[in-house]
Amino acid sequence: MDSPVIMDPQLLMAARSGACKALENLLVNHEEAAAESHLVIRMPEEGASNTSSTSSDLAQQGQPANRPAAASPLLEGLTLDSDQDSALHVVATSGDGEQYVQCAEMIHGRARHLLGATNNRGDTPLHCAARAGHHAMVCRLISLAAHEGGAANGRILSTRNKLGETALHGAIRGGNRMVVERLVSEDPELARIPEDRGIGASPLYLAVSLGRLEIARDLLDRSPTTLSYSGPEGQNVLHISVYRGEALSILLDKCKDVKVNIDQGGRYRSMPVLLHLTSQGDKNGSTPLHFAASLKTSTTGLSRWSEYFHPKPSPTTLLLDANESAMYQPDNGGSYPIHVAASNGTLKAVITLLGRSPGCIALRNMQGKTFLHVAVEKKRHSIVAFVCKRPELASVLNVQDNQGDTALHLAVKAGLVSIFNLLFRNREVSLNLPNKDGLTPRDLSWIMIPARFYYKKNSRGMIHQSLALARAPVGHSRQDHFYEKHSKRRDEEIDSEYLTNATSVLGISSVLIATVTFAAAFTLPGGYRADDHANGGTPTLAGSYSFNAFITANTLAFSCSLLATVSLLYSGMPSREISIRYVYQSLSLVMMRSSATSLVAAFALGMYVVLAPVALTMAKSVCAITFLSFLSACMEVRRPLIVANSVRIRVGIWAARYQAAPVLKFIGKRFWSYVIIFGLPAVLKIRGTQ
Repeated sequence: MDSPVIMDPQLLMAARSGACKALENLLVNHEEAAAESHLVIRMPEEGASNTSSTSSDLAQQGQPANRPAAASPLLEGLTLDSDQDSALHVVATSGDGEQYVQCAEMIHGRARHLLGATNNRGDTPLHCAARAGHHAMVCRLISLAAHEGGAANGRILSTRNKLGETALHGAIRGGNRMVVERLVSEDPELARIPEDRGIGASPLYLAVSLGRLEIARDLLDRSPTTLSYSGPEGQNVLHISVYRGEALSILLDKCKDVKVNIDQGGRYRSMPVLLHLTSQGDKNGSTPLHFAASLKTSTTGLSRWSEYFHPKPSPTTLLLDANESAMYQPDNGGSYPIHVAASNGTLKAVITLLGRSPGCIALRNMQGKTFLHVAVEKKRHSIVAFVCKRPELASVLNVQDNQGDTALHLAVKAGLVSIFNLLFRNREVSLNLPNKDGLTPRDLSWIMIPARFYYKKNSRGMIHQSLALARAPVGHSRQDHFYEKHSKRRDEEIDSEYLTNATSVLGISSVLIATVTFAAAFTLPGGYRADDHANGGTPTLAGSYSFNAFITANTLAFSCSLLATVSLLYSGMPSREISIRYVYQSLSLVMMRSSATSLVAAFALGMYVVLAPVALTMAKSVCAITFLSFLSACMEVRRPLIVANSVRIRVGIWAARYQAAPVLKFIGKRFWSYVIIFGLPAVLKIRGTQ
């Protein structure tokens, strides 16, 4: 492919700035220079008369005479950028004033072919002028094309660029209603491009997608029956209008009484355009109602108040008003609009669909899943909570999909305690239904617990514990066969690596606490007595209850952190058996928690000892704040309480009694050091008093 001729810099500058005089001088000078270069002088042979050859002589000899300026070679240059525009493209893009129009006429007069020439994007000068919103330029270019003949005019107006867009699309992108009106009035057929779905965006689709609603209104008012409603990827204008606010209301209102002829197997049938558009699926089979069902609205406080005082119908409601049967039209994957709403967590759409037709509750996709299955899989808490609270929706709770899984099975697989508890606490949910593999929810909960080192109070452990305490049945397999089949072999190398990594992290904390408490032992609050006093060098505040409690807390914090550090050293040794390393790590965790508890108490007591004599209220406030901050770090006790509450709701309070032991055990592990910190100084003080 030949490289393009680069546009002369002076020509580009004149075209960009609309300098008519400079452009004219440049073209005239270049034409004169070109004419002189074509003048041929034939030297006479020896003995011949010394005369110049005339033009007729040159023509007879087959040599070119002075050629007419059909197309100035200067105008063949292109800009050296990605678009590679001609001079007429540049002028059409740069301005809309009289001087630019004159420049366009001047260029067209010397290079008429540039009017229909395209750049690298496939744009003609008319595309460029329309996109720039240059009304006067568009009118002049259309007039120039009309002077060349009707066919040329129609060809230029209907020329599509590489995106399949005409100049009308460019005018819509530019947002100039006058340019749009001029183009449509010149050729109404432009609004029908493309006629086939899926090969590009129609002007109406483009106007709606760009938010040019006034232009969309103009197109609809002109001729709604001859418009193209198509969009990319098999969509139509209703698909995109779902996401464009009031655009959907405008379209539904303008098209409510419009009928179009639809080709059905070679036979044309007249039908309402809204019925046709609301039933059309894109390349994935998704109708506009599928799009509306997936739309999440803003949930900020301001928007909720605004919706409360000025309620507006949702896109789902508007589309159902136009075609209620669309809720029973699946996409290519067999998902109905209610499945899409559940998948995206749009509770308002689910409520709307069920309110219009309660029969939607029984709809299943190709995997046999109801909308509740989908909501559980996608962890949509609001949808599951809504279903569990509505007795009229109980029929969907125990529906099994193609694999035999109920919503509870899928909740166990998802491993999210909040969603599991919503279903588990509902006594309409059956605990004994097996899936195709013969697994009940309890069986599945045990299988889903990872084989690696796993904390029992994690989500999957809580789910299994809840089902076990509720005496949920197991499957039909013999239990030894079940465990043999589903037991996972633990990889000791992975467990060893986990213990080593945990040791390095915990070791930093334990050493840090030991360092702080060791330093605190020699920088006691209140300072020391002077050497010239009795008992010189001893703590000033020694003997008081609060000071003794501080010393006890600091000692426990140091001792426990030291024991934790030693246990972590043994836990991190790969040479020891993995079971022994587990024991040491468990011990180190207990000691770490105790050291942290004691450190918190030591800090609060140290502040109290210093502040109490002069600011008792502040000292008490410091202690209260410190204690509350410590309680926030002990939220782990919520887990056994959540399990106990779930079992109580499902089975009764008697079954929940088994969770009393874990709660008491947790409290004991967390607060045993407080018994020593506050109890030992009290005992010593009582004995000293006696």
